[in-house]
Parts: sequence; structure tokens; C-alpha cells
Amino acid sequence: MKTPTNPSIKRSASPRLSNSLLSAGRGVEHTLQTVKYAARETLAAAFRVFNSIASSLENGRRVELRGFGSFGLKERGERAGRNPKTGESVAVEAKRVMYFKAGLALRARVDHGSTEISRGEQR
Repeated sequence: MKTPTNPSIKRSASPRLSNSLLSAGRGVEHTLQTVKYAARETLAAAFRVFNSIASSLENGRRVELRGFGSFGLKERGERAGRNPKTGESVAVEAKRVMYFKAGLALRARVDHGSTEISRGEQR
């Protein structure tokens, strides 16, 4: 009888059981390697999407993800503000502020605990 390659698989008295455990162990190892690869690819894809959204916002464009929501920018003008500690008047520079508005499908899911919305399905 061969010694198992995976140390977590114990040697069995029955060669038949031992061989099935070895096969299961190899299958699990293969699955884990596949999942790690899939996880790396998924993470890379997610970062590409996030970078694309960030670049669009940086260039002043609105981004809409149907069913999920939209990201956009609002221009805030220069204004007078107050230092909360001293109460002294302070000039606040003009700036762009990012916002997120949830889409209908996301709102419905959060409000009513509905099931996952599949691609193309909107309420």
C-alpha cells in the first residue's frame, strides 16, 4: 500500500478505503488550487472595475451600475466655515464631493430582504 501524499489523510487498515481517501485528498488539493487561481482572477477583475470607476470619477464622469447604483460628483463652491474649537471664521476651498445613490434593485433587496437579483432582472 502506498503512503498517502497528504499528511492529514491517515493510513487505513482497508486498502480500498485508503485508495478512496487518497483520491479524495488529491481531488481536494486540485480543487483548492483551482479556487486559489479563481480567487486571484476574481480579485484582479474587481480591482480593474474599481480602478475604472475611480478613473471615470477622476475625469468628472458619472458611473452607473444598473440595479446596483450610481457614483457621481457634486461641485461645492468656496464658502465660509467655522473652526469648531475657536468659533473663528475660516475660508473653505471649492471642491468636488463624490456621492453614491443606490439603485432600485439594491434598495428593494436591502429594504425587503429579497433574494439576489440576477443579471438583467430589475424591479
